Amino acid sequence: MTKLVTPTPGRVVLLVLSKEDCDNIDNERKVVAGRHCNPVRVGDIFPAIIVKAWPVSIPTSESPLEPGDAGVVAVVPESRCNLQVFIDGNFTMWATSRQQEALEDGRVPTPGMFHFPVVPAPRPVEIDYEKLADVLELRSAPLLAPASVKKTLETGDVGGMVAHVNKPPR
Repeated sequence: MTKLVTPTPGRVVLLVLSKEDCDNIDNERKVVAGRHCNPVRVGDIFPAIIVKAWPVSIPTSESPLEPGDAGVVAVVPESRCNLQVFIDGNFTMWATSRQQEALEDGRVPTPGMFHFPVVPAPRPVEIDYEKLADVLELRSAPLLAPASVKKTLETGDVGGMVAHVNKPPR
């Protein structure tokens, strides 16, 4: 199971469309001329950017919440967020007061909620160092390098090469 992340403005998340979202998108497409997008269905997932994370009152041992008490106000993983959702078309949707969902392996995301993208673990890469050495030797072979580059490589003096590169055209 993934953990909830504290939402902050500017973070990219994924919103799972609800029935109301689909209806709003369809209505927007019909009402405003020039709005085009591919058809959407409940459960479709679109990228969104958090534009506002609403702080909540949190009780603490020093400040238990009493009726009317603000307590400690902070943005927490359970905070509701406003999102700008990028629909597959030429407009965005404003999704207000959405909650984050922690995805469990194999579970279908809940429509109307957002989650942070899951980044797959990197695969280990095996390097054949003998082949790599052969390739590097070919690249530094005398027949493949111009004489000035060969001289620079042998002497370590890059001054002449820099002067050659910086010479103005005639």
